[in-house]
Amino acid sequence: MVFTSGPLIRAVQASISIPGLFPCLEMEGRLLVDGGATASVPVDAVRQLGANVIIGVDLLDKLSTDFRCGSGLDINFRVDDIAKRRLNLMRAQKADVVIRPRVGTVHWADFDRLDFCIEKGREAAIESLTAIRQASSSRKSLWRRLSQYVLDRRKSE
Repeated sequence: MVFTSGPLIRAVQASISIPGLFPCLEMEGRLLVDGGATASVPVDAVRQLGANVIIGVDLLDKLSTDFRCGSGLDINFRVDDIAKRRLNLMRAQKADVVIRPRVGTVHWADFDRLDFCIEKGREAAIESLTAIRQASSSRKSLWRRLSQYVLDRRKSE
């Protein structure tokens, strides 16, 4: 569910609803959880909202190759991890630019590493600036056309 209207608090509640940690949000006959469960790079939703250039951020690290099978549960977790990464890659490929901060195996709830993650995000964004500029200049967005129209009008006056 993509929130485009209504109280912001409802969208925030849904976004922090993490099964087993924070309760799900019940709304319109649905149980809502954080969108990262199915769309950690929500390219389709952003495109449907009208974005001309989509910059995705993929935080998943490469799949570890040192997997050791200790139990059937380990295999289930591994299969889930593989499926999540493949879905993430498929979604990210639809973005115009994908920024991949090298945060390694930092867990999403590891708040002690916040400064590290911000710095890695900043580094990855700076490395992606050329690709972002190319993507935005190659699209004839409404904003670009409007800006050009205003500039052209100023020159003719």
